Amino acid sequence: MLKALVALLFLTLCVVAPGRAHAEGGCPPGQYPQQGQGWQTCVPIPGANQANTQAVQNAGHWETRWGAVATFEPTGVLGAVTGLRTKDEAQQGAMDDCKAKGGTSCKLEVAYQNGCAALAGSDSGYVVTSDAEASSAEKSAMATCSKAGNANCHIFYSACSKAVLIP
Repeated sequence: MLKALVALLFLTLCVVAPGRAHAEGGCPPGQYPQQGQGWQTCVPIPGANQANTQAVQNAGHWETRWGAVATFEPTGVLGAVTGLRTKDEAQQGAMDDCKAKGGTSCKLEVAYQNGCAALAGSDSGYVVTSDAEASSAEKSAMATCSKAGNANCHIFYSACSKAVLIP
């Protein structure tokens, strides 16, 4: 009879205990359960995210990238560059690109940093704008082109030069 009672007790513990045994109480890695009367939550294990903080700090750094647009209006030449490290490099690159395409006295329209530029034009003129996102630059260029009295404005150029993460 004693053996039967011990076996019954063992079976009862095997059935009940697995429902209560959870690794870290169902909390995400780096946290442990904390509970009170009628509540339970997960809290950070002290010092557990120090390694994560170091990993984030050592993830690298962001480097600025420049773009620029230059034009030669008499023949409709457009020179443009993106992804350059300095403003001077971008400005010179756009001017060189414009001249390489046949522009004789190119005009620098815009140099932009970690953003985008767009050129909207029509038969009677053009505008160049820059903004944080391509869609915003294009929208601004179209609105400015139309407000200047130009009919049938179209986006002829749009590009971005965004910062890059250097590991």
